[in-house]
Amino acid sequence: MPTATSFKALGKGNGFPFCLQTIDVLDRGDGNEYDHWVTLGGFKKTDSGSPTQSQIDTSLQNAMKLFWNAHKINGLARWNSSYYYVPSVTNSRNPNTTQLQPFERICLSSDFNDYNEENGETLDGINKIQLKIIPVLLKSGNIFLGYGVRNVIESLSESFGGDFATVQIGSIQSAEYDDNYNENNDYDYITFHNINFACRASCTLNSNINTTADASNLIASDGYHYARIDSLDFYTYWQVKFLHLIVV
Repeated sequence: MPTATSFKALGKGNGFPFCLQTIDVLDRGDGNEYDHWVTLGGFKKTDSGSPTQSQIDTSLQNAMKLFWNAHKINGLARWNSSYYYVPSVTNSRNPNTTQLQPFERICLSSDFNDYNEENGETLDGINKIQLKIIPVLLKSGNIFLGYGVRNVIESLSESFGGDFATVQIGSIQSAEYDDNYNENNDYDYITFHNINFACRASCTLNSNINTTADASNLIASDGYHYARIDSLDFYTYWQVKFLHLIVV
């Protein structure tokens, strides 16, 4: 793991350089509750009661760890085709760009985004691994649940004909449109690097080929497209000291 430069951050009094969006888990956009949700502290939809203060505190610590310390996501996005060639992708580090060091993320307005993608020569397909950290506040009605992140940590292999395989992890997952498309979908709650997430594994459903959508093992494949998430690397260093700016 790389070593980052120590720094002091003047924040918004919440551990981040911006105000966080609030997501109500009772409304996924159509008036129905999100199908799967979990805070970064481990309190999830299937739990009874309310989160403990320890779970809320852990969710904040993990949200800050992901935003400030995440370095890259490792995995595999691959497309096997007899007619087209798209280079495989194994991590989110784009070799053509310089990734922001943690101290440079102070100037971000809403999220930290790093992605590596490869396209076919005739734009026939794409392999992509993306690490995008968007911290959010999760609530259930008027009850504060803790901190989460949107589900844009992803490995994706897709051809522009529409066939695909993808694995996504985050804090909220919606199955609203699962029945509208010819897909094999699987969901599960996972612990990844000691952080709680909800995972969605999905791929094109092909009756002539065995397809795999395995959220617990972070794998999806339709026989041609393959997506997998293996690990998450963090920067080491330090101590980061946050000078909280109280906004009134």
